[in-house]
Amino acid sequence: MCQIVADMTQTSLTHRPPTLIKSVAQLACKTLLLFCLGIGVSYGNNNDALPGILTLLFEDNSFVATYENLDDPANANRTALIVNDIDLNNFSLRIADGVTLQAQGGVIRNGTIQNLHDITGDKITLFDTNVTFDQVYNGKFHTEWYGATGDGISDDSGAFKASFENASNIHLCENTTYNINAQINTSRAGILEINGNNATIISTQNRNLNSLAYETFVFEETLDRVKIDDLNFDGENKTGRAFYLQTAFEFNNVSVKNLLETRTTAYAFRVDVGKQLTPALFKGTECNTIDAQENGVIGDGRGASRCIFINWDYAAQPTTIEISGGSFQNVWGDDGDVIQVAQRITDYGHNNKLIIRDAYLGHASRRLIKGTSSGIELYNNYFESADENNPQVANTTSSGMITFSIFNDPLTPNARNINHTVIGNTFDGTGGYDGRVVLFKTGEMDMRENTFIESLIVFDAASGDIQIRENTFQQSSKILMGDAVSEGVIDITDNVVNRPAGTVGDYRGFVVQDKENASTNNLNIINNTLDLHSVPGENVFGLIYFIRGSCRNLVVDNNIVNRSGIGQRAEMLLVDITLDNTAEITNNFMQSDNFNATRGIDLRKIGSPPPVVINNTHSSGQAYPDSN
Repeated sequence: MCQIVADMTQTSLTHRPPTLIKSVAQLACKTLLLFCLGIGVSYGNNNDALPGILTLLFEDNSFVATYENLDDPANANRTALIVNDIDLNNFSLRIADGVTLQAQGGVIRNGTIQNLHDITGDKITLFDTNVTFDQVYNGKFHTEWYGATGDGISDDSGAFKASFENASNIHLCENTTYNINAQINTSRAGILEINGNNATIISTQNRNLNSLAYETFVFEETLDRVKIDDLNFDGENKTGRAFYLQTAFEFNNVSVKNLLETRTTAYAFRVDVGKQLTPALFKGTECNTIDAQENGVIGDGRGASRCIFINWDYAAQPTTIEISGGSFQNVWGDDGDVIQVAQRITDYGHNNKLIIRDAYLGHASRRLIKGTSSGIELYNNYFESADENNPQVANTTSSGMITFSIFNDPLTPNARNINHTVIGNTFDGTGGYDGRVVLFKTGEMDMRENTFIESLIVFDAASGDIQIRENTFQQSSKILMGDAVSEGVIDITDNVVNRPAGTVGDYRGFVVQDKENASTNNLNIINNTLDLHSVPGENVFGLIYFIRGSCRNLVVDNNIVNRSGIGQRAEMLLVDITLDNTAEITNNFMQSDNFNATRGIDLRKIGSPPPVVINNTHSSGQAYPDSN
């Protein structure tokens, strides 16, 4: 058990005559040792109304005084040592300004403490959990003063609940393990700050066996703010939910691991935005191994798991939730998403934001981010797909590494998720499970300076006003138009594609459209550079591979395709859908070992009037034929 050293400046009253003892104690003693011999009814705030008496003992001498000593301003700057138990019998005890209570082994029980300003002493029980304070105590407070043991075995739930309700500045013992077997629901007003000191919360009660599904900590909307620093939560696969946040929060270096839920959704952190939350910050957060028992059904709640689950329920005043640093990984079950942000209000034009920066997200049975909302900003994160051979994904259905989509598409079929920024991230799909970044009914996105490794950008359903620029696409990474129906402009500009030696498999091109339902309009592919290595037997196509669907208002300008290796194909681009004069293919260049005037720019279906094709050249010095 952790200890603290109290600053006790006391007047020694040892071996003095009893009359002198009484006089000194009443007028000038520094310390009162309190023993409860009886207590009556409290009338108002005046302890002198209490008919009971206290005995003040100093070694072998004693005198009798009333409760008014504690409420007497003359006793300011004195310390009352709580040595024996005091039973308030459900009434109130008032403490004068400047009087300090010091834990010395006695326990105050069953009542209310009024005007409490200072507590000191060892971290031992000072109050039972039936004692409340008339106002929230703002000094440093230890859960041990409400009876927490921190032995990892005894149930500390009552001590935590009482501490959170009555004090605002909680300090846990360093590297101590607390056992919480009940929900701690904090619903008072004001703020709550918890310094975890690297303590760990566990639960020895297996809630899965007892059919108990609840969050361990709930911070309700009535709180102004909750702040937690340096705290660990280890579910030990006995509980499936850790924190439920309905108010402003700041979590610094909080770790959650080993959650398991067998009946419903498992999550480390749930945030319901029902009012403006300022601040709303996860900094240096760690989340590892969140699991929910599979039942083979998607969408029924059971089998779903999340590290962070955010629900937008309010937009009148904008909230920005920021996730800064930390790692979030190993989220399993039928429907395992590392982070989900859900738009439960129908206004997708709100100014709420989720900002994730400098974090690691990896290994989930479905998605790393399920972005069913507007206003998602991603900066300098590392996203890593699960390994396709991991048994945790053997019976699950992937949905993309990251998706931008609509929360309830049948309810809001014409909605578009908008206002996204994706800058400086790495999308690593080398694990082979799912490396796709999926855009579904997405608009107004700036995606630049990212690195894609065996990863795809996939346009699915109506999307537009997308900027994809200054990115690096490595190995077999590409852009797939999917079942896209373009709305607004899609700019694919100033990107670099690097397919080095050793990359295995076919490469159908940098921008691919191979779905019958695809309808691409207002597509600009400009100033991109491709370095493509191939070996015999590989089909490595070039800049564009459009073989199904339709396309209008296409601009392909000033791109460079550099081919190397043996078995090079001749195509700079291949289009097997009809292009008319809304298409412009101009000023492109290919470096390769062989020039083929017909297949270099391979347009297989020419509309009327024909597309504009001019000034496209080959490294041999020859030009590809212009359109006339």
